[in-house]
Amino acid sequence: MTSPRRARRERGAVALARCMPGYEIPARGTPGAGAVVLARCMPGYEIPARSTPGAGAVVLARCMPGYEVPAQGTPGVGGQWPWRGACRGRAMAGLELLSDEGYRVDGRRAGELRKVRARMGVFAQADGSAYIEQGNTKALAVVYGPHEMRGSRSKALHDRALVNCQYSMATFSTGERKRRPHGDRKSSEMTLHLKQTFEAAILTQLYPRSQIDIYVQILQADGGNYCACVNAATLATIDAGIPMRDYVCASSAGFIEDTPLADLNYVEEAAGGPQVALALLPKSDQIALLEMNSRLHEDHLEQVIEAASKACKDVYAVLDQVVRDHVHEVTTLLGE
Repeated sequence: MTSPRRARRERGAVALARCMPGYEIPARGTPGAGAVVLARCMPGYEIPARSTPGAGAVVLARCMPGYEVPAQGTPGVGGQWPWRGACRGRAMAGLELLSDEGYRVDGRRAGELRKVRARMGVFAQADGSAYIEQGNTKALAVVYGPHEMRGSRSKALHDRALVNCQYSMATFSTGERKRRPHGDRKSSEMTLHLKQTFEAAILTQLYPRSQIDIYVQILQADGGNYCACVNAATLATIDAGIPMRDYVCASSAGFIEDTPLADLNYVEEAAGGPQVALALLPKSDQIALLEMNSRLHEDHLEQVIEAASKACKDVYAVLDQVVRDHVHEVTTLLGE
């Protein structure tokens, strides 16, 4: 009589392949001496996940572009082989970032945003807090202050408040599980960008010799991390009751196949083309921060900035509605 464990092994393997954040695709193994698992990473493309020889395999396929896809064998039969997946950043073989019909890899049009969802007041302990989802990118922001300077008082500014920002990424925010120290180069750069952005938006002159702390964490990364952080921090700052010149809304834009694309996802960012991150004060059309990586011909710059600016104004419409709904909800609760 065959034991239950052996029966399970003989039936082969059933694998769950996380191809894009938040979605799972089952990949079926073949029964018998082993399994070959096909995990779809992007619609229309397949990534083979290797199986172990012997009774079967359990395959964990991490198919986010740029990360290794490990295949794990059953105990006593095989080992573990890391190998490069077919979705290695820009080297995703045959992947069209923009189809002939004008659709992107996730089905959006060139100027279309990912779905934006947001909530305010998610933490009672903080002066202000907010959570936002832009597609599969998820960010959490908390704001403390204005309050007295902490630490060295020599840093206090006599004519305005000091804006202190801190950016971090959760260990589980990408397919690659690793510790992300606060002082690494990318986090320091993002922290500086956030500080510059909110110094331009907050009316710091109203709070001399004070400090405002803004902490932002990426819970899930799928492109547009800076933009999601700015939008979440804007809602948290409004929730804290800190006066601002205007909403500060951010969006990214790229230029692929002679077409400006708004609100880039991870796959489009990994393609390595020109990218622009824009933080805008939408009512006055003032730019709080503009960053571009990679070269872009000046003839196309205006198109890309226009696409990013339009995306920022679309984000503004969503954030404004979130604020109005939150105010209505709070006033209703106070009235009761």
